[in-house]
Amino acid sequence: MRLRAVLHAGEVHFDGNGPFGEDLDVAFRLLDAPRFKAHLKSTAAPLALLASDYIYQSIIRHGYDGIDGEEFAPLVNVTVGFRRRRGWVHLPHGCRFPVTVPALAQVVG
Repeated sequence: MRLRAVLHAGEVHFDGNGPFGEDLDVAFRLLDAPRFKAHLKSTAAPLALLASDYIYQSIIRHGYDGIDGEEFAPLVNVTVGFRRRRGWVHLPHGCRFPVTVPALAQVVG
């Protein structure tokens, strides 16, 4: 199993149909960005994290203990509400649970 995760902050509204709002739109558009999905396909990492530019600028880039901003790359751009939004991709390394890619089965005939 492999996981894509997005980290964003903002207002979430609720009505009879469920949650909605521009900040949810931003998070989902970043998460579903074709470039993010393509980047995940190029690695065997079990987790790919995408942080919104808001989270990157507010928290990650400041280098707080345990957060290395150099491990995030600005690979994703999406448009939401006529505004371009950037996403910063992080592929954790040193995972305790490495992903093994199964070899192709050999046909014995």
